[in-house]
Amino acid sequence: MINRFHAKRGVCLFLILAPLWFAHAVADESDTSTTEKNRLLFNIQQLDKQFAELSAQYFQNLAHPGIPQFNRIEALLTEVKKLEDQGQTISSIQLLYTHEGIIRDNIDHPAIFDITDILLQHNEQQLARQIFELVKQQNDDLLLASLQFVYARYHARRQEWKEVYLLLKDSISELSEQQAALAYLLRGTAQQHLKKHRQASADFSRVVTDSPHYLYAQLNSAIADIRQGWLAEAQSKIKRIITLSQQDGQDEITQRLYLVMGYAFLQKEYYRDARDSFRKISQLSQYANKALLGIALTASSQDDYVGSLNALNLLKEKKSSDLAVDEAYLIIPYVYEKLQDEMIISASYSEAMTYYQQRIQLLDQWLAHEIKFDAIEITAGKATLQIEDTQLILTDSYPGYFFTNYLRLKEYLDNSAGEKTDGEISRLITAYNETLQRVIQESIEQRKQYLNSYLNQCRYGLARLYDDTLEVNH
Repeated sequence: MINRFHAKRGVCLFLILAPLWFAHAVADESDTSTTEKNRLLFNIQQLDKQFAELSAQYFQNLAHPGIPQFNRIEALLTEVKKLEDQGQTISSIQLLYTHEGIIRDNIDHPAIFDITDILLQHNEQQLARQIFELVKQQNDDLLLASLQFVYARYHARRQEWKEVYLLLKDSISELSEQQAALAYLLRGTAQQHLKKHRQASADFSRVVTDSPHYLYAQLNSAIADIRQGWLAEAQSKIKRIITLSQQDGQDEITQRLYLVMGYAFLQKEYYRDARDSFRKISQLSQYANKALLGIALTASSQDDYVGSLNALNLLKEKKSSDLAVDEAYLIIPYVYEKLQDEMIISASYSEAMTYYQQRIQLLDQWLAHEIKFDAIEITAGKATLQIEDTQLILTDSYPGYFFTNYLRLKEYLDNSAGEKTDGEISRLITAYNETLQRVIQESIEQRKQYLNSYLNQCRYGLARLYDDTLEVNH
């Protein structure tokens, strides 16, 4: 697989919507797994600091013969944006480093915001931090608030929600109406992650209706209502959002809404409403498998075991092996137990056990070998590892900047900044690779933990079935 990374200029909106409440049981993370994951996250933070220092050193040492010189910051920004559009990241950042004087002399110019945004999109922290400190020295509330808004978007992309909240805590009143709409959405999302749901709802309500961020704010507001047990309010909001999202042609938002509502209804045991929500999700949607699992669980709760089996068998026919498909194999024997078909119960448990054992064996084979960075696909900050029909989204558990930093380091080696700097880059790449192997191993072990849990539940179910059969025969 080929790495693909392209950082787009402009407003980048990263919304981490609240997780769904799945009614089915999954294996909890072990204490050992949690400890190792925390160690990895700490290590990734330390590597990020080393990357920031080395990246600044790289650009300061990078030769720049023939690089254009600009006397006006507007012309500098125009050229940087052109290079960005052409995908020439190293050239655009190098141009900014060679014009630090122009940037310092124009620290109160509006171009500073775009320049800082471009630096932060590429995680070029040191020069961006210098700009931030210079702006703070201006004692200009509007200037500082606008730059804090740029930084808040950066930290939102990194899912650093405490930093987002602190940056926007007291500065939104200084922003334009368009900026304020996104700022309220980001601050509300930050408070949602910090478990301040009432305050989050208040911020979401401040996003104006004609803002392009209004739908996302209302969706997050509905999720905040669900978390507080206000299902009627959430349902009312979601119905309104569905109407608006369909008008705007945002089908996947609509599909996501139906999924959120379906699992909320399922948790509250409103089975008919849950099933109706799941049925409205297209089979072409990215949420199709979770919807099918929701239909199966809801149908079982309604004693419609034939309907449940139909949904579960559709999941089994899928080419992918996500958690919804994995869990289908475990639920099928339970449904047959409800139908009291003993022969099929035993066969379905055996089929499920074989399926889980084969999946675990495949993952063990991958664990035995080093997985190259080139096997990971990176698109818009999302890192995915495909192991045959099993997809591991590494950025679900680990920050996207870890993978994009690694990719940037490899690009630096292709554009030498001198033997000494190249040597330091090579050593940091080695450290990144060591951590990458641990990240991959931990991600595979986590999936194995789920599969082993399902396998053990099958073994228990089959043993219980045999015990019941012996008891009846005696």
